[in-house]
Amino acid sequence: VFRAMQAAGYHLGDTLPADGDSLVQALIDRCSYDEIYLTEHQLANAVARVPTSVYRPMFDRLPAKQKDHMEKQWGSAPGEAYVHQDAIALAGLEFGNVFVALQPPRGYGMDPDKIYHTPDLPPPHNYYAIYSWLRDEWQADAMIHMGKHGTLEWLPGKGVGLSRDCYPDTFLDDMPLIYPFIINDPGEGTQAKRRAHALIIDHLTPPMTTADGYGELAQLMQL
Repeated sequence: VFRAMQAAGYHLGDTLPADGDSLVQALIDRCSYDEIYLTEHQLANAVARVPTSVYRPMFDRLPAKQKDHMEKQWGSAPGEAYVHQDAIALAGLEFGNVFVALQPPRGYGMDPDKIYHTPDLPPPHNYYAIYSWLRDEWQADAMIHMGKHGTLEWLPGKGVGLSRDCYPDTFLDDMPLIYPFIINDPGEGTQAKRRAHALIIDHLTPPMTTADGYGELAQLMQL
């Protein structure tokens, strides 16, 4: 995607990683959301940081219902998740006019698999911080969610016809959202269109090969 954007004339700077693995490693080196292995060094070296003095006015712009919901679950702004030296650390890297970020987990100190689709769990403060910071501070013109699927479209709120009290609508505001999405899951792609006003760009499934068996499974396959 980076190479295609460069070819189309987008400014991505001179420090693009050589491949996907290098990008992932560079992201992890600067900051991550892995609660088990995250270090003080990573938090301190996060490229993007939202000071409490900046986040609180952002938070105060949310509807009263959402503020109350988030603070009851996660405490007063800015909460505790990924807060370091009075600032929320965001996992991401800047390449020219592109900021590549990791979407924060929906919860903190919870099993991510169990809360992925939970309809009534409010997102933590750092989740809102990345969307608000990209929109209002970094001043992004558009956002791309890369691949099926994130959690924004599963945040609390109405299923269709979202209103001011629905988290996806509040967090995105008028930000255009482009969403490359695998073509064999139209149901969840529709969810992203209905609840995150996403522009879906379908892509085919990856090439598949037959997985070999091993041990007793290999013997069974030969019967």
